[in-house]
Amino acid sequence: MGEKTLDTATRGAIVLEDGKKILAMGVDGTILTLNLPGLSEEQVDPSDDGPSDLLTLRAVRVIDGEIYLAGMGRHVYKKSNEKIWFRIDNGVFLGRDRRKHTIGFNCIDGFSEEDIYCAGYSGEIWRYDGKRWMQEHSPTNVVLNAIECAGDGYVYICGMAGTIIRGRGNAWEAIEQDVTKSDFWGMTYFCGSIYISSYEGIFKIVGDVIEKLDLDINVSTAYLDSADGRIWSVGLQDIAYSDDAIAWIQVANP
Repeated sequence: MGEKTLDTATRGAIVLEDGKKILAMGVDGTILTLNLPGLSEEQVDPSDDGPSDLLTLRAVRVIDGEIYLAGMGRHVYKKSNEKIWFRIDNGVFLGRDRRKHTIGFNCIDGFSEEDIYCAGYSGEIWRYDGKRWMQEHSPTNVVLNAIECAGDGYVYICGMAGTIIRGRGNAWEAIEQDVTKSDFWGMTYFCGSIYISSYEGIFKIVGDVIEKLDLDINVSTAYLDSADGRIWSVGLQDIAYSDDAIAWIQVANP
């Protein structure tokens, strides 16, 4: 049997079940699950309206123990068990005949299955209460790339041209800052603070102030995540982690 690979670029990956299983999502809806010692493949939705190279998936997240996917056209999927993905985008997804311009979600996160947030193109922010989708009033129209439902009870969203948004419950505000106008791609909540990253570096929100971290190693930056007491940075060429966001260790990039 030949080795299975994603036909298109991998958009995201998550670690499941205490690090024993890795799920990688392809933009065309192909899901690879590495469960040592085996590897399995599945398709999220093979229907005509399902994910494809032209209607790509953009985000994967574990929310309240369940796996959620989001993407272009405002696709949103939830995995109900080990075999079935089902759509929860009724009322928010737009089919091809209804899309007059680029529409889609780049990110998804939530506090629970009844309090989920998505954001993406045209500055759109949507909330799902477990039954229906409601569009929130966004303070921007730029593309939004990353979202974090943080431990302080707020939802943080970042995107192009240095845009940072904070809020919840249809009350959103832009955090004004003049530290950088670079495009933000990554965001995570770590040790009580929000960290944001771009190709220019990693930044920290302190109250209403944005501070750029003075990294002690020279690495490329773009995306962030955190788990098990560590914050991870993934750039175009480099991977690094830190236990305190001060001292960083570069990881050999395979």
